Amino acid sequence: MSQRHVRSTVRNNNNIDFYFIFPPPYPPPFHVEKCIDLVRVSIYAQDSFKHVLAQALEGNGFKADSNYFPTAGRFRSQTRWQRGSVLVTIFSNAVSLAGPGKHDCRPRLSILINCPNSSVLNLVKSTLQEYGIRNSLAKAEVAFDFYTQKPIDLHYFLAKHLIQVRQRKKALSIETTFYATDHASNITKGVKVYRKYENDRPDGTRCVRLEVTLNRGKLKALEKSGGIDSPLDLLDLDFSSYFVFRALKEERVRAFFFRKALERLSASRPPLSTSLRQLLRAQVDAWVGTTLIEAPVMKAVEVLKGKKVGNRNYGRDFLQQMLVQ
Repeated sequence: MSQRHVRSTVRNNNNIDFYFIFPPPYPPPFHVEKCIDLVRVSIYAQDSFKHVLAQALEGNGFKADSNYFPTAGRFRSQTRWQRGSVLVTIFSNAVSLAGPGKHDCRPRLSILINCPNSSVLNLVKSTLQEYGIRNSLAKAEVAFDFYTQKPIDLHYFLAKHLIQVRQRKKALSIETTFYATDHASNITKGVKVYRKYENDRPDGTRCVRLEVTLNRGKLKALEKSGGIDSPLDLLDLDFSSYFVFRALKEERVRAFFFRKALERLSASRPPLSTSLRQLLRAQVDAWVGTTLIEAPVMKAVEVLKGKKVGNRNYGRDFLQQMLVQ
């Protein structure tokens, strides 16, 4: 199988280069930019501390967003502040879910920062340290923005070949978003691919975003191990432990399922004639084509490692590497 090496520079603090090895059909040309899209910080303080945070933001050029409409959730009070592209939302007055007479140990306050930079992160950190307020990273989203002239083709290609490492829930698509793991039951972590229309460029390039969501447990483990000191350090992580790109070895998959079908039939009847073998092969090829080859690779993996097939070596036997860093 012929291959093409596509070099794409991911722009971040270290200018990391990624080398994509794609078998045909090839994706359209693109380049990638990486950023922290969102950070959520849990704050263990009284509701009145929101005024301290608001004063710190206002003193550093942030303006209150009077057009912001609060979203539903356990926080009954929400205010949003903006400076340039950075949005900071302060959540307070949380609804207690503890029983009568019991203490709710969950944080009373929370800050959500969209498009964070070092300036606003240092501001929040220094304010919390000044007052000795305990806090923890609750959520972070790292975005890989693929810019191309052909977003539909690239979106299809990325969604088809994306593999989330150690996936536990089934992959699914909702409208134009491909979730590598069931977002409904695993909303705080996972990988997804979707069109990011807000990031489209005047030069005609369009943005397809691959987004990695990290939950509280993973972030806490990274902090304890010294892997990150600031959320911006997430840009330097090795994301090969979170997602990879793989292609199916189509001929091996077809041969495997043809052999399985042949074994099942041969166990209960005389050997098949040449014409029946050809008919069986055509039926197996048609099923493999529609069920596995045309589907996202993650869907094919779910079949290969499922109870009916149960191939534990599916990664080695049927998947081809497509991304080298």
